[in-house]
Amino acid sequence: MDVILGAAPKYVEAKSAKIRPDQWRLIGGGLALPILLIVLIAEFYSLSPTLIAIIALPGLVLGGLQMFKEAIASIRNRQLGFQVLTSLAVIGAGILGMWEEALIVAILVAFTAHLEGDALIKAREAMQGGLDRLPRTARRLSGSKLLNQQGIDQAIKQVDFRYKWFLILSTSLLELGR
Repeated sequence: MDVILGAAPKYVEAKSAKIRPDQWRLIGGGLALPILLIVLIAEFYSLSPTLIAIIALPGLVLGGLQMFKEAIASIRNRQLGFQVLTSLAVIGAGILGMWEEALIVAILVAFTAHLEGDALIKAREAMQGGLDRLPRTARRLSGSKLLNQQGIDQAIKQVDFRYKWFLILSTSLLELGR
């Protein structure tokens, strides 16, 4: 690992033990998936619609709870988002007795919301990683001249070794542009 990273990795404990909303969605969607399979089997064996509804309702609650919470918050804020539309689709499918479709929508929304949240976190970490690579020192122009070579060498000595390539490269490019 040291060869790949260039230094020994530092392991730290997670800062938060809380489960994020997108993770709750994933848990709910994962619990609703077996219920969907049970509902499909019950439909195949032509069981009573009331029994199928009793089986499907807990799956809808588990799979769509976070979606319903966000839909209510969206309505309260008077900014209707897709959560309101998908919640209405799930409720409408339930009223019409289309339990499989309602469960499929709730499960798909749960999984995609988790993927979206995970992608957002990774994008933030990637952007932060890019910001961490910014050099800590810069050269200053005096008038129309660059600092002399002695000033550049002094700036390079003050910078960490990781950033030398950036300063050398930028110096070379500036000299090419003269």
